[in-house]
Amino acid sequence: MKVLHHTVPNHGQDSFDIPPFSFEIQLLLEAGNRAYNANGTLLNNPKVTRSVLEKLAEIMFQYTAYPTGIQVMHVVEALAEKYPCLKEPGSFNGMYGWQQRIKYKMANYRAKVRGLQIACPELEVNSSRKMTSRPKGLKRPKKAEVNYLPPLPHGETKETMEEERVVLLTEVKKTNNNKIISEKMEKTFPYRRLEVVDQMPVVPVVMERWPALFYESQVKEEFKRITTINLDRTFLTKMDFYTPKLLTVQDKGWDFRHKNKKCVGVTQSATDR
Repeated sequence: MKVLHHTVPNHGQDSFDIPPFSFEIQLLLEAGNRAYNANGTLLNNPKVTRSVLEKLAEIMFQYTAYPTGIQVMHVVEALAEKYPCLKEPGSFNGMYGWQQRIKYKMANYRAKVRGLQIACPELEVNSSRKMTSRPKGLKRPKKAEVNYLPPLPHGETKETMEEERVVLLTEVKKTNNNKIISEKMEKTFPYRRLEVVDQMPVVPVVMERWPALFYESQVKEEFKRITTINLDRTFLTKMDFYTPKLLTVQDKGWDFRHKNKKCVGVTQSATDR
């Protein structure tokens, strides 16, 4: 499964970029838009609908195998904005039918990928067998989790990754070995993510199996692997942004406490009299 440094938009994010379709479908859509702009005619072509759904499912699957309802809605809104001729008559917003079609198409696409018998961690952790014993339902990436469940490196298996983990346990015992530790932590990241997301081990177990993960340097690196965000740089940038405001709040708080003390002093003096 392709790993992209983007996510299907959630609330507040930029709109989804509708991909280009085949040459023939693109011509039909452009002609449909011209007719729509001229007299409001909507395009009703089953061939176009099938092609659009297939392409959208393919692109969305590269982001997530299980898009939420809000994410699907953002995709449909982007589709209707770019190709208003695809809006549907009878729907209060012209998009409800497309929402349902995309949901069904994504389900069919997941079944298609499973049938290919290729490694896809997100499908694996949400298999029917595991879903029946999981009360909280689907496991989906949280906000900012860009590399939620990346696939294992090419040519690697869970067994070879486990061997790398065991070697890593030896490496962490050596001094001045940060470079090798970082390389092996980077290599085993997909295997570690699958373990954490799928098995949800308690902290002591994680500490036992991945002690390097609790090094300060590796905490920062793991955060970057998951979110692609540099933690130190982001923290310092935000600190520079918020420090003047925090100082203003602090000054206001000092003024309030100072005035409050004066009021209390005046009240006590009046009471003593």
